[in-house]
Amino acid sequence: LLLLAFALKRPKDKWILTLHNGDLSIAAYFSNSFLKKVIHVQLARFDRIVCLSSGQQQFYVRAGLPKARLIRLPSYLPLPPSHLNVHNSAPFFDEIRKTNRVVILASGYPERFCNFDLLVEYAYSRRIVFGSEVAFAIAVYGDGDWAWIEALESSVRARQLNISFFKNLDRSSFGTIIDDIDIYVRPT
Repeated sequence: LLLLAFALKRPKDKWILTLHNGDLSIAAYFSNSFLKKVIHVQLARFDRIVCLSSGQQQFYVRAGLPKARLIRLPSYLPLPPSHLNVHNSAPFFDEIRKTNRVVILASGYPERFCNFDLLVEYAYSRRIVFGSEVAFAIAVYGDGDWAWIEALESSVRARQLNISFFKNLDRSSFGTIIDDIDIYVRPT
Protein backbone atom coordinates (compact mmCIF):
# COMPACT_ATOMS: atom_id res chain seq x y z
CA LEU A 1 0.00 0.00 0.00
CA LEU A 2 2.87 2.38 0.70
CA LEU A 3 4.41 1.78 -2.73
CA LEU A 4 1.08 2.52 -4.38
CA ALA A 5 1.17 6.00 -2.86
CA PHE A 6 3.53 6.84 -5.73
CA ALA A 7 1.31 5.32 -8.44
CA LEU A 8 -0.82 7.66 -10.49
CA LYS A 9 -4.48 6.73 -10.69
CA ARG A 10 -6.24 8.38 -13.58
CA PRO A 11 -9.91 9.29 -13.09
CA LYS A 12 -11.10 6.63 -15.57
CA ASP A 13 -9.02 3.85 -13.93
CA LYS A 14 -10.62 1.25 -11.68
CA TRP A 15 -8.46 -0.37 -9.03
CA ILE A 16 -9.15 -3.63 -7.23
CA LEU A 17 -7.11 -4.83 -4.26
CA THR A 18 -6.67 -8.43 -3.16
CA LEU A 19 -4.26 -9.36 -0.39
CA HIS A 20 -3.53 -13.07 -0.31
CA ASN A 21 -2.32 -13.20 3.29
CA GLY A 22 -2.45 -11.13 6.35
CA ASP A 23 -4.61 -8.79 8.33
CA LEU A 24 -2.67 -5.58 7.58
CA SER A 25 -1.21 -5.76 11.09
CA ILE A 26 -4.39 -4.91 12.93
CA ALA A 27 -2.59 -4.23 16.22
CA ALA A 28 -0.19 -1.75 14.60
CA TYR A 29 -3.03 -0.14 12.66
CA PHE A 30 -5.08 0.59 15.73
CA SER A 31 -2.15 1.70 17.87
CA ASN A 32 -0.33 3.97 15.41
CA SER A 33 -2.26 7.02 14.17
CA PHE A 34 0.19 7.81 11.35
CA LEU A 35 0.03 4.26 9.97
CA LYS A 36 -3.74 4.34 10.34
CA LYS A 37 -3.99 7.52 8.26
CA VAL A 38 -1.64 6.22 5.53
CA ILE A 39 -3.52 2.92 5.22
CA HIS A 40 -6.90 4.66 5.19
CA VAL A 41 -5.84 7.08 2.43
CA GLN A 42 -4.41 4.26 0.34
CA LEU A 43 -7.41 1.97 0.77
CA ALA A 44 -9.73 4.80 -0.26
CA ARG A 45 -8.06 4.79 -3.70
CA PHE A 46 -9.42 1.32 -4.49
CA ASP A 47 -12.81 0.94 -6.14
CA ARG A 48 -13.27 -2.64 -4.94
CA ILE A 49 -11.46 -4.74 -2.36
CA VAL A 50 -11.59 -8.53 -2.46
CA CYS A 51 -11.60 -10.14 1.01
CA LEU A 52 -10.44 -13.74 1.31
CA SER A 53 -11.38 -14.10 4.95
CA SER A 54 -13.87 -12.73 7.42
CA GLY A 55 -10.90 -11.26 9.33
CA GLN A 56 -9.85 -9.21 6.32
CA GLN A 57 -13.42 -8.07 5.76
CA GLN A 58 -13.73 -7.05 9.40
CA PHE A 59 -10.46 -5.07 9.19
CA TYR A 60 -11.65 -3.09 6.16
CA VAL A 61 -15.01 -2.34 7.78
CA ARG A 62 -13.27 -1.21 10.98
CA ALA A 63 -10.96 0.94 8.83
CA GLY A 64 -14.04 2.80 7.62
CA LEU A 65 -14.52 1.33 4.15
CA PRO A 66 -18.13 0.95 3.03
CA LYS A 67 -19.28 -2.66 2.79
CA ALA A 68 -20.55 -1.96 -0.73
CA ARG A 69 -16.91 -1.75 -1.92
CA LEU A 70 -15.95 -5.10 -0.40
CA ILE A 71 -16.26 -8.40 -2.22
CA ARG A 72 -16.12 -11.51 -0.01
CA LEU A 73 -14.78 -14.56 -1.85
CA PRO A 74 -14.24 -18.01 -0.38
CA SER A 75 -10.57 -18.92 -0.11
CA TYR A 76 -11.24 -22.36 -1.60
CA LEU A 77 -12.87 -22.90 -4.96
CA PRO A 78 -13.36 -26.58 -5.81
CA LEU A 79 -12.01 -27.92 -9.09
CA PRO A 80 -14.69 -28.42 -11.71
CA PRO A 81 -15.77 -32.07 -12.09
CA SER A 82 -13.99 -32.25 -15.46
CA HIS A 83 -10.65 -31.88 -13.63
CA LEU A 84 -11.35 -34.64 -11.13
CA ASN A 85 -10.76 -38.23 -12.10
CA VAL A 86 -14.08 -40.02 -11.65
CA HIS A 87 -12.20 -43.23 -10.82
CA ASN A 88 -10.71 -41.53 -7.76
CA SER A 89 -7.19 -40.45 -8.50
CA ALA A 90 -6.29 -40.65 -4.79
CA PRO A 91 -7.12 -44.22 -3.69
CA PHE A 92 -4.39 -43.94 -1.01
CA PHE A 93 -6.60 -41.33 0.67
CA ASP A 94 -9.67 -43.61 0.78
CA GLU A 95 -8.55 -45.48 3.89
CA ILE A 96 -7.96 -42.23 5.79
CA ARG A 97 -11.41 -40.97 4.84
CA LYS A 98 -13.18 -44.24 5.68
CA THR A 99 -11.57 -44.70 9.11
CA ASN A 100 -11.83 -41.13 10.42
CA ARG A 101 -14.81 -38.98 11.26
CA VAL A 102 -12.85 -35.73 10.68
CA VAL A 103 -10.01 -35.21 8.20
CA ILE A 104 -7.93 -32.04 8.39
CA LEU A 105 -5.69 -31.07 5.47
CA ALA A 106 -2.70 -28.74 5.33
CA SER A 107 -0.50 -28.16 2.31
CA GLY A 108 2.60 -26.26 1.32
CA TYR A 109 6.29 -26.39 0.58
CA PRO A 110 8.81 -28.43 2.54
CA GLU A 111 9.91 -25.27 4.33
CA ARG A 112 9.80 -24.40 8.01
CA PHE A 113 7.66 -21.30 7.40
CA CYS A 114 4.78 -23.67 6.53
CA ASN A 115 4.81 -24.68 10.22
CA PHE A 116 3.86 -28.32 9.73
CA ASP A 117 5.69 -28.94 13.01
CA LEU A 118 2.95 -26.95 14.78
CA LEU A 119 0.38 -29.42 13.45
CA VAL A 120 2.48 -32.33 14.69
CA GLU A 121 2.75 -30.76 18.14
CA TYR A 122 -0.97 -29.95 18.15
CA ALA A 123 -1.82 -33.55 17.27
CA TYR A 124 0.52 -34.77 20.01
CA SER A 125 -0.94 -32.41 22.63
CA ARG A 126 -4.48 -33.50 21.73
CA ARG A 127 -3.56 -37.19 21.54
CA ILE A 128 -4.66 -37.48 17.92
CA VAL A 129 -3.40 -41.00 17.45
CA PHE A 130 -4.65 -43.85 15.28
CA GLY A 131 -8.18 -44.71 16.31
CA SER A 132 -9.03 -41.20 17.55
CA GLU A 133 -11.34 -40.64 14.55
CA VAL A 134 -9.49 -37.43 13.65
CA ALA A 135 -6.72 -37.44 11.06
CA PHE A 136 -4.34 -34.93 9.56
CA ALA A 137 -3.23 -35.11 5.94
CA ILE A 138 -0.28 -32.94 4.98
CA ALA A 139 0.35 -32.46 1.26
CA VAL A 140 3.92 -31.33 0.61
CA TYR A 141 5.19 -30.24 -2.80
CA GLY A 142 8.07 -28.50 -4.52
CA ASP A 143 11.66 -27.85 -3.62
CA GLY A 144 12.81 -27.28 -0.11
CA ASP A 145 14.00 -28.93 3.07
CA TRP A 146 12.87 -32.52 2.54
CA ALA A 147 15.13 -33.68 5.38
CA TRP A 148 12.94 -31.61 7.72
CA ILE A 149 9.82 -33.34 6.36
CA GLU A 150 11.47 -36.75 6.89
CA ALA A 151 12.28 -35.76 10.48
CA LEU A 152 8.64 -34.76 11.02
CA GLU A 153 7.51 -38.10 9.57
CA SER A 154 9.84 -39.94 11.96
CA SER A 155 8.40 -37.98 14.88
CA VAL A 156 4.86 -38.82 13.75
CA ARG A 157 5.67 -42.55 13.50
CA ALA A 158 7.41 -42.60 16.90
CA ARG A 159 4.43 -40.93 18.55
CA GLN A 160 1.89 -43.02 16.57
CA LEU A 161 0.05 -39.87 15.52
CA ASN A 162 -2.74 -40.02 12.96
CA ILE A 163 -0.92 -37.85 10.42
CA SER A 164 -0.20 -38.83 6.81
CA PHE A 165 2.18 -37.01 4.49
CA PHE A 166 1.51 -36.88 0.75
CA LYS A 167 4.38 -35.77 -1.43
CA ASN A 168 4.22 -34.01 -4.80
CA LEU A 169 0.65 -34.98 -5.67
CA ASP A 170 -0.56 -34.20 -9.16
CA ARG A 171 -3.37 -31.67 -9.53
CA SER A 172 -6.11 -34.26 -9.93
CA SER A 173 -5.06 -36.22 -6.82
CA PHE A 174 -4.81 -33.06 -4.73
CA GLY A 175 -8.21 -31.92 -6.04
CA THR A 176 -9.76 -35.24 -5.07
CA ILE A 177 -8.32 -34.96 -1.56
CA ILE A 178 -9.26 -31.33 -0.93
CA ASP A 179 -12.76 -32.05 -2.19
CA ASP A 180 -13.17 -34.79 0.44
CA ILE A 181 -11.80 -33.17 3.61
CA ASP A 182 -13.61 -31.53 6.49
CA ILE A 183 -11.19 -28.74 7.42
CA TYR A 184 -8.32 -27.04 5.60
CA VAL A 185 -5.68 -25.31 7.71
CA ARG A 186 -2.67 -23.24 6.75
CA PRO A 187 -0.55 -22.77 9.88
CA THR A 188 1.51 -19.98 8.31
